[in-house]
Amino acid sequence: MDIDETQTKRPQKRQIRFSWPFRRRPPPDPSIAQVMAQWGEYELIFNDILTRLNAQLARQAKMQKRALEKIKLDGEAEPTNGAHTVAPPLAVQSSKQALRSAYAANRYGSRITAIVNSKEAEK
Repeated sequence: MDIDETQTKRPQKRQIRFSWPFRRRPPPDPSIAQVMAQWGEYELIFNDILTRLNAQLARQAKMQKRALEKIKLDGEAEPTNGAHTVAPPLAVQSSKQALRSAYAANRYGSRITAIVNSKEAEK
């Protein structure tokens, strides 16, 4: 036998008998009851996600509707020369956004106005 050839050893019977109880067995096939239970869990989770998304979309639609009504009321309150003009859309801010904007204006006020002025000058 050459050195280059590899020789494979067959496991001895004793090794096979010893390793048999410790080998990993394939999992049993799931029963129909287990599959139905898992499917029920997935349905509950999915329904919960859909309910939350539906509520979030309803809140967003309500907020957009209020913003449009506010813009319409602001546009109707200030007629110019008897003609009604459409008011430009305003940035609708929540209370948190308004607080953050006020904080940023106090802290970085001069820098923010300089940036806004430079962007307006570029247009």
